[in-house]
Amino acid sequence: MNLYLVEYFVIMLNVCLSHGLGYKAKKAIYIVTAIQLILIVILRSPIDGFWPDTENYLNTFKYFNSYVSFKQICTTGWEPGIVLLVKLISIVSVDEQIYIVVLGLLILIPIFIMIWKECDFPILGLLVFYSMGCLFVTSIYRQWLAIAILAWSLRYVYRRDLKKFLLFLLIAFIFHRTAIVFLGVYFLYNYRISGVKLIVAMISSAILGITGRFVLMLANRFARMQVVAENNGGFILLLVLWGCVLVSYFYMKMDMKNPKVRLPFNIVLFAAVIQPISFTFSLWSRIVIYFSMYLVLLLPQLISAIKSSISNDGAWFVIENAFMIVMLGWFIQSRTSTYIPFFELK
Repeated sequence: MNLYLVEYFVIMLNVCLSHGLGYKAKKAIYIVTAIQLILIVILRSPIDGFWPDTENYLNTFKYFNSYVSFKQICTTGWEPGIVLLVKLISIVSVDEQIYIVVLGLLILIPIFIMIWKECDFPILGLLVFYSMGCLFVTSIYRQWLAIAILAWSLRYVYRRDLKKFLLFLLIAFIFHRTAIVFLGVYFLYNYRISGVKLIVAMISSAILGITGRFVLMLANRFARMQVVAENNGGFILLLVLWGCVLVSYFYMKMDMKNPKVRLPFNIVLFAAVIQPISFTFSLWSRIVIYFSMYLVLLLPQLISAIKSSISNDGAWFVIENAFMIVMLGWFIQSRTSTYIPFFELK
């Protein structure tokens, strides 16, 4: 745990240091911080403290590299994208650590590039990403590969290039079928929010929480595996999502004409609406993460908007650091979830 807390405070320091610097200096700080986070992921041990999801990936990696036919591999139920990727990695090396390194790089680099290009305050975006525990849930590699590909596709949503967006959506789909849910993001681009629509969204979110079992029953009709209803929390994330949505609407209502504000807001709003289903179906959180991850864009936008409304530098310094302390609390809470780091510094 100590290693991760130290890294959090390092990112906090980098956020503070980035103020008043030029473009090149800010970019250098961002790159150094991103590299630190990447190293945390790719240098963890392949044997100590693995969450069962990752153990399954390692066992499958060994199986794919054994002398089995392609037909046998296809019967595993894994998507063709990850099968092809594993076979390509095995051409270079059959070492498990190399496998982790390659997957970690393929997941984090596109996401960090997206944050740098699309975020008003990129280094703060990295802090939000880290606070959410996203760095540690990369144990569900197939889905995070899909999320990384979709993060890269966000540029085509802004450019209104449907063909390229659909191409990347298809690529993400062959890594994890749930990626298809991201299709709606292209159409969220033009959604115009209002106070009435926000109230309707909140009511819809409550209804989904109440009728979660019915949604689960409907989903089971199309699922490969039947899922039993279970309640493993998710209330804190719901509060965070709706809190961010409501405060963002209050501070940035007049900025919603700007696509850089409107799209992240709409994506996070959608995450808030559907999150209550997780109260009944805990694995639904793996659907929500496709959308809640874009807090990495919305929250820095919100902090920038608050900053522009405050002329007192001292007050702004207090607010920014208070925000990072709150995010530290979320970070510590996320470490108690089922998604945990793979090694601890002894």
